Amino acid sequence: MHNGSNYAISIPMQHEGQIEEILQRLKENLSLSWIVIDPIVKRAANVSSRSPISVEWPCNIARNFRLYYSTIMVGYGQLGLGMEAELVECRLVVTCSGVDEGEVHMEEVSMEIRDIEGRRFDGWGSFVILQEA
Repeated sequence: MHNGSNYAISIPMQHEGQIEEILQRLKENLSLSWIVIDPIVKRAANVSSRSPISVEWPCNIARNFRLYYSTIMVGYGQLGLGMEAELVECRLVVTCSGVDEGEVHMEEVSMEIRDIEGRRFDGWGSFVILQEA
């Protein structure tokens, strides 16, 4: 999801060297509410998460950081001729910048669905799982 606009969250900084403390505060206090809506069949899935499971900083040369959120749900894998329920992870990744300057800018939010072994589903597989959720 990227619509070309930035959303800023002001974070006061007393002095340099507080980045780890700021990231810890974000991890403890920043929740993510995300509802996926299918308007054709008029259904929705709540993939919100109370707090990030991890924070990665820096995640690239631009010194951005990522917050990882996770929701576990039931998916259905094709085994032989039948369908079998299995747990899958819906992982939401929020990429942000600007922590060095004392202000956080949300750059990108993405979603991926993984099976219990950590393998990612492709777009169609993810779509099917979200429909079932």
